[in-house]
Amino acid sequence: MIREMTKRDLDKAGNLYKDANKFTNKKNILNWTEKDLDNFPRYHLVFEERHRILGAISGIILKKKVVSIEDIAIHKSYRGKRIGSELIRYLINRFKKDGVKRVKLWVHWTDARAIPFYYKHSFRIIRFQRTKNIKGVPDGEDILILERRLSQ
Repeated sequence: MIREMTKRDLDKAGNLYKDANKFTNKKNILNWTEKDLDNFPRYHLVFEERHRILGAISGIILKKKVVSIEDIAIHKSYRGKRIGSELIRYLINRFKKDGVKRVKLWVHWTDARAIPFYYKHSFRIIRFQRTKNIKGVPDGEDILILERRLSQ
């Protein structure tokens, strides 16, 4: 079942996000996820089964009609079981209903294996970039910026 994330879910979602992101720590993840959850609760979702959170996705508004998927993570034992696809489709549909035109996200070069997943969901690489002054992320990391344009 997919539902909106609550503050009670932060620790479990933070564990998933930390497991998927080796460039930061849980404290930073919890700080930015809690802040973003407060600001954009409709765009923070969890996939729950039998009272266990198996996946989570978080999005934010960057500017009018442009959003960013900040994190998506699935419990290691449940990867490859379509949970990530269900979460991203659900969130994309929510973005469409809200009039969003573009969805962005970025992937660390070490997570390049995720790119086919995003391509399957109509994201495309628009540029490469080196990280600088991103809170909780080391400077000098190569990342790929992907984008999906939405039609209403």
